[in-house]
Amino acid sequence: MIRLLRSILLFLALTLGAAPSAGLAQTAAAANPATTETEEQLTAHVDALTAKMTNLEKDLFSSDQTEASLAKLATDVAPMSLDAQGLIERLTPRVAGLKLRVDQLGPKADKEPADVAKERDTLQKSYDTADALLRRAKLLDVKAQQDAAIITKRQRALFTGSLFKRSSSLLSPRLWRHVAEETPSNISDITRLADQWLADFNAGLTGGKLVTFWLLVFGVIVLYWPLTRFGKRVLKRELKDEKPDTWHKILVACWTTISVSGAMIAVMYGVVYVFSFFATTDTRIMPVFEAMQFGIIRIAVAAGIARGVLAPGRSRWRLPNLDDKTCDKLVRISVAVAIIVSGIKVIEAVNGAIYASYDFSVAARGVGAALVAAALAAAMIDLGNDPEAENPEHGSRTVPATDRRDWYGLIRGSIWALVVVLVGAVVAGYSPFADFLVDQIVLVFATVAVLFLLVRLIDKAAEIGLKPGSPIGRNLIHTVGLRRETLSQLSVLISGVARVALIGLALLVVAAPWGMQSTDISGNLSAIFFGFKVGDVTISVEGIVVAIVSFLVVLAMTRGVQNWLEDRYLPQTKLDSGLRNSIKTSLGYVGVILAVSVAAANLGVDFQKLAIVAGALSVGIGFGLQSIVNNFVSGLILLWERAVRVGDWVVVGADQGYVRKINVRSTEIETFDRAAVIVPNSNLVSGVVKNLMRADKVGRLAIEITVHSSADPEKVRETLIELARDNDSVSKFPAPQVRFTDLKAGSMTFELYCFVPDVDNIARTKSDLYFELYKRFSAAKFFDGPAPPPTGIDIVGLDRLEAILRESRAQRPPEAERAPRAAARKAS
Repeated sequence: MIRLLRSILLFLALTLGAAPSAGLAQTAAAANPATTETEEQLTAHVDALTAKMTNLEKDLFSSDQTEASLAKLATDVAPMSLDAQGLIERLTPRVAGLKLRVDQLGPKADKEPADVAKERDTLQKSYDTADALLRRAKLLDVKAQQDAAIITKRQRALFTGSLFKRSSSLLSPRLWRHVAEETPSNISDITRLADQWLADFNAGLTGGKLVTFWLLVFGVIVLYWPLTRFGKRVLKRELKDEKPDTWHKILVACWTTISVSGAMIAVMYGVVYVFSFFATTDTRIMPVFEAMQFGIIRIAVAAGIARGVLAPGRSRWRLPNLDDKTCDKLVRISVAVAIIVSGIKVIEAVNGAIYASYDFSVAARGVGAALVAAALAAAMIDLGNDPEAENPEHGSRTVPATDRRDWYGLIRGSIWALVVVLVGAVVAGYSPFADFLVDQIVLVFATVAVLFLLVRLIDKAAEIGLKPGSPIGRNLIHTVGLRRETLSQLSVLISGVARVALIGLALLVVAAPWGMQSTDISGNLSAIFFGFKVGDVTISVEGIVVAIVSFLVVLAMTRGVQNWLEDRYLPQTKLDSGLRNSIKTSLGYVGVILAVSVAAANLGVDFQKLAIVAGALSVGIGFGLQSIVNNFVSGLILLWERAVRVGDWVVVGADQGYVRKINVRSTEIETFDRAAVIVPNSNLVSGVVKNLMRADKVGRLAIEITVHSSADPEKVRETLIELARDNDSVSKFPAPQVRFTDLKAGSMTFELYCFVPDVDNIARTKSDLYFELYKRFSAAKFFDGPAPPPTGIDIVGLDRLEAILRESRAQRPPEAERAPRAAARKAS
């Protein structure tokens, strides 16, 4: 895998070295003037910008506007808007400062010193001038935005008009009759143009130049074979793996795409560079060479992407779950469509060079669209119906087409709809629309394929690169201190952000032919970053980022002070843990409020207008937020009153345990079985709470014991007191006490009361006392003794009850008489 990555980088370096970059020279943006910019300079700047805007509007509202002129105007108006916004940013603080100085002098008095009056006049004049410049700059910004909207509207109207301009139908006999009549003259013009170019080209190459030229061309062309051989050798080495994983599949797909398309493109750019260096090209034939150049790029990219993504003949290395027959067919169709489109573009360029008639261009576009429609239809016919195809990833069994491509129905339906639209457009005479639709089909499919490959690559790279065992993962764990589960979250976050960025870029690429200009994108991004107004509020990414950073900085400083207090300063004081926690929590609340205030100030929020928000919050509190505010205020009361503190043993209803945390809304209590009980703060303030550690940590322990009635009560009391005094966990003062609480015929009940210094040790101390108590009482035989005599119960009146029962039994009839009576009652 490492060698494949190195090979990809090496091939890119060779390709980029062979193909000269054709970057456009970009004018560097002028730096913002210093704040000490003079009044005259600002005035000159505004005047110059006003003159530019006037000239632009003059050109804009002229009658003869073309697509190229509108594109130029759109390119010119975007910097004007940015320039006006820069003026506004520089003039706004200047005007505010001058206004503050004027206000400091106050209203003009009847009698005031001459120096004060002169200073007032100077400041007022400067303020008026700066304010006028600011108003003009705002006006220029509004005009630039309005002009940009007008340009965009006209571009869309012109685009729509040219796109749906109706011409002759492809089935029209008149069209083909004109084409047949014009073809001989067009061929003659093409021959004449080619002969003229060759003559001019050969005239410029004399002597050693000719030999050098052809040697360089031959050398560049020969370079194609070592590049392709290098790519195949690397690919052959990687394909030896019988069971490749997804990461290796992605790398092989990327390498195939780069090696197949990169070699051809590098050779093409090398030849173009040699031609441009040795000879000048006629402006008439230049579009033809450009069309050929972009045609080669289109074919190379189509072949590279198709072979990289679909991997024909290498089912084990294929990313999409498709069979071999389908992939082979799609690769051939993709290259065929690229060749058709490139050929039509070259024919259109030749038509423009020889000034062919419009009917010839309509016929060329119509034939190209019809051929593309036929190619798409051929791709959809019998696509993927190969029941004998086996997918190695699913074992040796056959995978039905419906199991492999459950989402292919929508794609097939869309492609058949495109075929119908293309055929209908060329038949109805809308060849420009059909040609535009063909370009969009090629662009969309290429963009989706590249997006598919890049998304898979970034997802897998983020997953592998941020594993805990990877070098990057180990460094992040050891140096930054990230946890292992955090690495997986970071991996998903990075891949998600990259996926959103790639999808956004793909949408921009697809939207470019629909009139989306680069100036529109840069202007919108600039407006988003530097700010756009919604009413009186200015929203900008810059302000949001600064506000977030300032909030995090203040919050981090607050956390740092809290940690310093908790770890360093407060432990040196004699304050208890509850008061320390109250101080730390209160400081946290103050820090959060301060951080929110600083962030709001950086966002430009006017605090005087927060009264409206406060009023809305009061209404919300009255309706739905009352309980939340009640709990928040109750939490503040708990922190300052300290009726319940962190670490206290409290009993709330049926639950008891230690207070672990007092939050904004609730308090967390940890029970003795390690369960967390969340109690709203308002319940602790308004309800009944038993705090076993409110005043101090001393607790009282009570033990109830029952002994036999034959035991000596005095000895029992002495044994219990001695038992308590001998335990180290029992306090000597107050002294242990024994109470005689119950006396029965066979038993006596006593209660032992003693105190422990720490209430947390009550359970352990009570258990130790019980163990020792049983030991000593058993030795003293306090539990032993004769069994109590049986208790007799004398019920008065039993002799009378016995006589009544005997008399009723004597009055009952014999059994022989009772049977017929019962039968007679049943029959009746």
